[in-house]
Amino acid sequence: MQETEASRLHNLKVNDWLECLQNYYLKIDGPYGNTKLTSLDVTPAGLAEAVGTEGCADEVVLKAFMSLFKRNSVQKVFGAKIHENSGSYAYNNFHFLVLSCVVAATTTNAGDYKQYRERLGVLLNDGKGAEHKVEGINSLWKALAVWLKKQKGEYRELVLPDPGAWTLIGYAVKLAYPSRKDRADLKKILRELPDNALNNQKTLLNNLRRCSYHLPERMHDDLVDLIHCYNNQSIETHHFWRLIETILIEI
Repeated sequence: MQETEASRLHNLKVNDWLECLQNYYLKIDGPYGNTKLTSLDVTPAGLAEAVGTEGCADEVVLKAFMSLFKRNSVQKVFGAKIHENSGSYAYNNFHFLVLSCVVAATTTNAGDYKQYRERLGVLLNDGKGAEHKVEGINSLWKALAVWLKKQKGEYRELVLPDPGAWTLIGYAVKLAYPSRKDRADLKKILRELPDNALNNQKTLLNNLRRCSYHLPERMHDDLVDLIHCYNNQSIETHHFWRLIETILIEI
């Protein structure tokens, strides 16, 4: 890890994070262009790319991101439903919306906990246990979607998924990428690869490509991009490669 990246990550303030996250995930002049926003890559590698600190260890990135939040501020933002016309409030608290997806997806520091409220409490890391005030999360996402649609030519369209039975947290759970199911699917494929598949990067990627039809659509696209990067440049900081490495360590 380059010292300049670690120093930059350490020195980022809340407003720095917020602006970077807004630009990275929401604006059409960001890396996703004018594509519809149907999921958020909230891996630590994805967060690091958003703030320009690629190469920092996952634990370091997640710790820096979580330093933005305290229990009382999370309770204030997540704890009450807002009207769908309060989109500017949701936009100005977009780092909290990213947090809502991180809680759903991350296995770093919270991997042993299944319940959303428990995972949020663990990530806050203040010894106060699960955080139950999450009533406002879906309404925040709804308000943001309405607000973005009213902005012409600057922001991506946010397509909210069906929240299913999760009437309070469903948008965050289903927008989060990789989801816990995504990770489980990739982990199953990696676990079942032949031993020689791990000999080197090229062999591993070739084996994954042969199994790619088992991957979720977003992961399939990421694998295609990863293989393209391998053929043209280093893949060490690619978010999908970092995810693969993390899962290989687990198994």
